[in-house]
Amino acid sequence: MKNKISIITLGSALVTGILFNHLFYGKVPGISFAIFFYFTLACIVVFARFSKCSFNPPQILMMGGVLIFSFFFCYRAAPELVLINFCLTIYFFTLVFSNHLTGRSIKGQNFIDYFFLPFRFFIRSYSYGGKEVLNKCRVRNETHLSIAKRFLIGLLIAIPLLLLISLLMSSADQIFKKLADSFWEFFREYLLEGIGRGILILIVTVLYAGIYSWKYRKGEEDVKRFVTTPSKQRGFVEGTVIITLLNVLFLIFTGIQVIFLLGKEEQITRLGVTYSVYARQGFWQMVCIAIIVLIISILLEGKMGRNTDKQRRIHKINLCLTSLMMTVVMISAFYRLWLYEQSYGFTVLRFYSHTFIIYVAAVFVILSTKILKEHSSQKFLFNSFVATLLLFVFWNVSNPHYFIASINLNRHKTSVRELDISYLNQLSDDAIPAITSALNEERDDPAYEKLREHLIKRRVKIQKRIENKTLLSQNIATLKALTEIDRILK
Repeated sequence: MKNKISIITLGSALVTGILFNHLFYGKVPGISFAIFFYFTLACIVVFARFSKCSFNPPQILMMGGVLIFSFFFCYRAAPELVLINFCLTIYFFTLVFSNHLTGRSIKGQNFIDYFFLPFRFFIRSYSYGGKEVLNKCRVRNETHLSIAKRFLIGLLIAIPLLLLISLLMSSADQIFKKLADSFWEFFREYLLEGIGRGILILIVTVLYAGIYSWKYRKGEEDVKRFVTTPSKQRGFVEGTVIITLLNVLFLIFTGIQVIFLLGKEEQITRLGVTYSVYARQGFWQMVCIAIIVLIISILLEGKMGRNTDKQRRIHKINLCLTSLMMTVVMISAFYRLWLYEQSYGFTVLRFYSHTFIIYVAAVFVILSTKILKEHSSQKFLFNSFVATLLLFVFWNVSNPHYFIASINLNRHKTSVRELDISYLNQLSDDAIPAITSALNEERDDPAYEKLREHLIKRRVKIQKRIENKTLLSQNIATLKALTEIDRILK
C-alpha cells in the first residue's frame, strides 16, 4: 500500500513540476499564482483522504490563508500589496506543515520558530523529496542508481574542465573559436531553454515529492536513509566520463590541427582566417592544454579503479586516445612556434619552449607505455624522472645561447630579414663565439659593423668582471668569450 502511495506521490510531484514550468517559466505570475496553489492544496487534500489522514483546525485555518492571499495576489495591482500577498501565501503554506517539520503543533511553536519555519520547510521538504526519489530508485535497481550517481559526479567534474580547455582552445585556434561560437549560438537558441525548463521541473518535483509525502510520514526517523553499498569500482565511472568527454573535445580540435598540418591553406582562408596569422597563434595555449591534460591523465591513471578486463580495456583505450591526440596537438604547437620563429627569429624562451614540447610529448609516451604494459607507478615516476634529467642535460649540451645566436645570424645572412642586434647583445657570454664566427666573414653589412661596436663595449665589461674575480671564481665561458673578442678585433 505504501509503495503504491509512493508511486502516486512521485507522479503527482512530477505533474506539479510540469505545471509550475508551464505557468511560470519566462512569465510574470498573475492568475497563474492562484491556480498553482489551488492545485497543490487540492493534491494535498486528496492525498490526506487517500491515506486516511485528517487535518487539525489550525492547519485548515492556514490552508484558508493560502487560498485567500493567493487570490489577492492576482486581484490587487498595488506593488506593495502584491509583495505582501506573495510572502503571506508562501508563509501560510509552510505553516500547514508545521507539525510535520518540527514535531510540534502550530500552537506549540516558540515565537522565534515562526521566523525560521519557511527555511526549515524548504530544507526538510527537499530532504524528504530527495530520499523519496532515491528510495524508489533503490527498490528498482540499486546498482544502476549507484552508477548514475557516479556518472553525475564525473559530469560535474568534467564540465568546468571542458569549459577551461575550450576557452584555451578558442584562444589558440581561430577556426575552433568560430566552431565554438557557432555551437554556443545553436545551444543558446535551441537547447538552453530546454535544459533550463528541465532543471526547473526537477527542482519543483523533488520539493513537492517531499511535501506530498508528509501525511504518510510519521517523522524523520521513519524516513529510510539511502545508503549506497561501497563500490569496488570507485572512480572508474567518474574517470571514464571525464576522459571520454575530454576526448570528444580533443577529437574536434585535433581534426582542425590535422587539416592545418596537412597544409590545406584554402580550407582555412575559406573561413575568413589569414593562414599566416592562424599559423603563428596559439602556442602557449596549446602548451597549457597539454600540461592540464597530462596532469588529469596521471591522476586518472592512479586513482581510477579497474577490477575487470573490460574496465581495463576501456581505460587503456581512453587514455591512449588522449595521448595520441595530445601528440598531434604538440606537433601542431611545435610547428606553429617554428613558423613564428621563421618570421621573428629565435629567443631563449622560444628555444626552451621547443624543447619543453618534446619533453611533454615524451612524458605522454611514457604514460601510454605504463597504461598499455600496466607498469607500476614507481616505474612511471622513474622513467619521467629520467626524461626530466635528460632534458636538463640536453639544455646544457646544446648551449642554447650559442645556438640562438647562430640561427639568428644565419637567418640574417640567408634572407633580407633585419638582425636584432640589441637582443644578441643581451645573450650571455656563451653566444660570443657564434657572433665572432659570423664576423670573420667579410661582408659589407651595417649590422655587422654595429655588432663589432657592441663587442668592443662588451669586452670592456668582461675585462672588468675578470679583474674583479679570483682565479677560482672565473667562468670558462667568459674567458673563452674574451679570447674570441680579442681574436676578432685584431
